[in-house]
Amino acid sequence: MASPFFANSDVSQTELRQMATRFTNKKLDPGEDLSTIGEEMEPSLYYTTSDSKDPRLELSFDNSEPIVLTPLEPFGFGKHTMTIYYLQQANPDAADRYRKKFKLSNLDTMEQIQTQFDNIIQRNFVLSQYNIKNGGPEPIYLRKLVLKDILDIIYDPSVLGKNYERAAFDDNISYETLEKKCLLGQGSFGQVWLCRDTAHDAPYALKIQYKRELIQQNQASGVVRESQVMRKMHHPFVLGLVRAQQCDRCLYMVMNLVQGGELSQQMRNEDRKVLSEPSAKFYAACILEGLSYMHRRNFIYRDLKGENVLLDKNGYCVIVDLGFAKHVPDKTFTFCGTPIYIVSFSPLIRAKRIVYSDSISVFCLLNVSLCSIGTRDSLEQGT
Repeated sequence: MASPFFANSDVSQTELRQMATRFTNKKLDPGEDLSTIGEEMEPSLYYTTSDSKDPRLELSFDNSEPIVLTPLEPFGFGKHTMTIYYLQQANPDAADRYRKKFKLSNLDTMEQIQTQFDNIIQRNFVLSQYNIKNGGPEPIYLRKLVLKDILDIIYDPSVLGKNYERAAFDDNISYETLEKKCLLGQGSFGQVWLCRDTAHDAPYALKIQYKRELIQQNQASGVVRESQVMRKMHHPFVLGLVRAQQCDRCLYMVMNLVQGGELSQQMRNEDRKVLSEPSAKFYAACILEGLSYMHRRNFIYRDLKGENVLLDKNGYCVIVDLGFAKHVPDKTFTFCGTPIYIVSFSPLIRAKRIVYSDSISVFCLLNVSLCSIGTRDSLEQGT
């Protein structure tokens, strides 16, 4: 799985391990073609195994001199189309350079690119961009992973061939150029402002934190860790980071604006004391999807509550405030979170060694949403 295609994709190590179990074997006899230019091929990834004796797998464009692929060197069908599809939207000049570098055909216009991309996703075929054949005297043994199996694991094809971190972290947006519109919130360490990017007329949230207060309260390392975690979050249900900057006095974090308010406001208000069951299921599904994304990348959240979940303009949940989030490849024994949501499990954790996790936080949040639970006594009684 050393393919550069996956290196530039938002795919976790857990998902890569699952993909490794889906490979199948294919034998290519001497002189046999694997593909010809323009042939309809199943979108897939290949590599030559070490079982092949003196393999000579030749790749060529039209009548050009063939390139001999080395053993374990990945190649496939559909990678170039998906890569150029995202490049064309983000940077047409980069897409043109990529097209010329790999001598791609039938991918000159956005219409052609869209057609080929739809063929891959909806019809499960792609037109081969090159000829591949066994040019040696011995059979070549290949390992094959089809895109259909990849999507069964990752679900979302947009994470393939797209460098999310490079795309999401925008150097063109700066706290110096953002126009402050109104104050959204203020805390012990700083402020959060609603801002406007004048160049693109786009709204952002700007979090300003004062270095002096952070250092005096021993919170500097936590803010740095939060920034590092947010840089790695690229999911619609988890708030990521657009840009982080600093000056002599302050730290600045530019984030996408989530403007639907807190989930806690929907959980209980003047009109109702609890959520309806369908609404609770919907919000729980959004939260579980966001937490699952973090867990697949070995991050735990550890501070789930209604105040830390915002609703976007379409009503979907977005998990925010990643100050307690932590990268945990194995185990962690830190006890943290908001007491009202974890207090009932404290005796169980201490006495019975039950592992506290984000899943218990979801359970507690659902109890609060559906049963109007919110005090220590009611939580411990389970009513």
